[in-house]
Amino acid sequence: MSLDYRLLFRKYLPRTLTINGYTVPDCVTQYMIQDIETLSISIDVQHMEKKLNMILDILLSIGYKIPVKPQGTFYILVKSPLENDQTFCELLLKYNILCLPGSVCGIPGYFRVCLTANEDMIEKSQYGFKEAYQQAISSSNTDNNIDFVNIQNYT
Repeated sequence: MSLDYRLLFRKYLPRTLTINGYTVPDCVTQYMIQDIETLSISIDVQHMEKKLNMILDILLSIGYKIPVKPQGTFYILVKSPLENDQTFCELLLKYNILCLPGSVCGIPGYFRVCLTANEDMIEKSQYGFKEAYQQAISSSNTDNNIDFVNIQNYT
C-alpha cells in the first residue's frame, strides 16, 4: 500500500468509525478473527434434541399448549395460560424461570422458552412451570379454543 493511500485511510477512518462504528470490528475483534478460524465450533445436535424432549415432556405433562415442535432452533413457543403473556412471564420469574413474552416478538399470548439451560436446570424448572400454570388457570378460566398441533408422539 502506498503512502498516499495510508494517509487517506488515516484521514477518513475516524469519520467512518464515527458514522458506521457498528459495522467495523473493534481492535480486539480484529485480532480474534484469525483465532476464530482455527477453532472447531460445533453444536451437539443430539444433546440439544435431548434437552428439547425433556422440556417438551415437562410442559406437555403439566398441560401447556405447544403449537409446533421446534426444528432447528434454540426456542420453544408455548401458549400462555394467561391472556397477558407478560403477566405470565412475571409469574414464572417468581420461580426463577426467565422466559421471553411473545408480545415482545409480535406474538402476543405466547412465551418463548430457551433450550440453552443445562439438564439440571431443566429438571429443577418443572416445579416452577407447574406452580405457575396452576396459579394461572385457577385465576383465569378462559379457553381460547385454538386447534393445536398434536406433538405428543415427538420421539
